[in-house]
Amino acid sequence: MPCYGIYETGDGRYIALGALEKKFWQAFCDEVAQPDLMTRHWVSGEEAAAVRAEVAAIFRANSQSYWVDRFADIDCCVAPVLTLAESMANEQLRAREMFIVAEHPTAGAVPQFAFPLKFSEFTFTIDRPAPAHGEHSKEILAELGYSDAKIAELEEAGII
Repeated sequence: MPCYGIYETGDGRYIALGALEKKFWQAFCDEVAQPDLMTRHWVSGEEAAAVRAEVAAIFRANSQSYWVDRFADIDCCVAPVLTLAESMANEQLRAREMFIVAEHPTAGAVPQFAFPLKFSEFTFTIDRPAPAHGEHSKEILAELGYSDAKIAELEEAGII
C-alpha cells in the first residue's frame, strides 16, 4: 500500500505516511501537487509498486525537516520517524510518560520505551533485564534437538 509506509527523505532520514483514509490521501496528493495519484489510493501489485516509487521519489527530493514543516498544518497523517534520542526529547511523549529506565546488571540504567497503553489500575514495570547475548543458547539448541556433544562442539568452535 503506497498510502501507508515509511519513506526515506533526501537527508537519509525517514517519514511515515499513514494516509489510509481517502481524505488523508487526497490531502497528501494535493500538497505534493500530484493529482494523478488521487485515484491510485488502494492499488495493488505492479501498480502499487509504481505508486510507491513515485511517493518515494517525492520524499527523497527534500529533507525530513522540510517535510515536517510542509505538512505541519496539513491533515494527512505524515510524521517524522524519530531516533530514540529525539523521541526521548519529545515533549508529548515525555508528558505521556512513554519512557522507563530499566536497571541492567552490566549496562546499568537503560532508558527505553514504556508500554504505550495507559490504564488507570496498571503500572508498567520491567521485572527483569533482557538476557545477555547468548545467555540461553545452550538451552535453545537443546530444545531444538542438538545433542550435548554437538552443543559442546559449537561452544569449542566459538560459535556459541
